Amino acid sequence: TAQSVKVWGRTSDAGEFEVHYGTQADRLDQVSAPATTRLEDDNTGVVLLQQLTPDTRYHYQIWVNGRPHGLPGSFRTLPSADVVRNAEYNPRGLFNFRFEIGSCANQNPLHGVGHRLPTYEYLNRDWAEKVHFHIMNGDWLYEELREYPPEAWRLTQGIDALPKNVEVMPTIVGVWENYKL
Repeated sequence: TAQSVKVWGRTSDAGEFEVHYGTQADRLDQVSAPATTRLEDDNTGVVLLQQLTPDTRYHYQIWVNGRPHGLPGSFRTLPSADVVRNAEYNPRGLFNFRFEIGSCANQNPLHGVGHRLPTYEYLNRDWAEKVHFHIMNGDWLYEELREYPPEAWRLTQGIDALPKNVEVMPTIVGVWENYKL
């Protein structure tokens, strides 16, 4: 929104993470409340950052166990109708926004060029600072390399029983396994 954003994070094991953020990449002077990650969600969680300034670039870093985790990132809040509203020239507070869309789907039966498709290098280089958001169509089921059995996943995790979501959607463990850190 114009004043909030959700940051998704993933930890190696179930636990917590927090988000350090700010408007300068070298000064992440705000810290979120901790988010909890759970095994049945593939050790993922979401932090809601609120009371942000509209149409502003923020930089962030996920922290786990008191240390930076993964690569830093940035996001831009949406414009606000209240900020751009003008009684004479823009009484409805209309504004424009830009976004890009993509998918990591790989249609090559020989596994393609890997996880760093050239398209994203261009989008990151030429458009990342110009758009308000990116819509990423993600994975669900793989047409190839999806033989990872839920029982193997359960044993790897050291748990006694499969979570309900794995019982209902057993091929999800193949997606999770593909993204191990």
